[in-house]
Amino acid sequence: MGRPGDTRSVTRAVPDLAYVECANVFWKRVRQGSLPASAARDMLTDLRALPLSVWAAEPLLERSLALAVTFDVAVYDAVYLALSAQLAMPLVTADGILVGKAGGPSEQLCLLESFSP
Repeated sequence: MGRPGDTRSVTRAVPDLAYVECANVFWKRVRQGSLPASAARDMLTDLRALPLSVWAAEPLLERSLALAVTFDVAVYDAVYLALSAQLAMPLVTADGILVGKAGGPSEQLCLLESFSP
């Protein structure tokens, strides 16, 4: 997470479920035949090596559920919103549907495509 154009040190925080979500995407691509299993394993290794600050999702559940109800999004998407709010840091995401449902792009909610480190 960070502000677009901010060149200072940026904390990249994710809920712990981010690893499961990414691994599931890798699995889907293997299943579809668009990614060899060995490449999926390599991608998982690379993901786990990233310098991320990992936060437990469980303490965020109450706020996540409330946000999910408010914005009509899945709870696992709302966990990212809740973590962003808890850390008082912008959420940078490629999920345009989430951004749209949560009020559109803002200083606190940025589309990855418009983010430049």
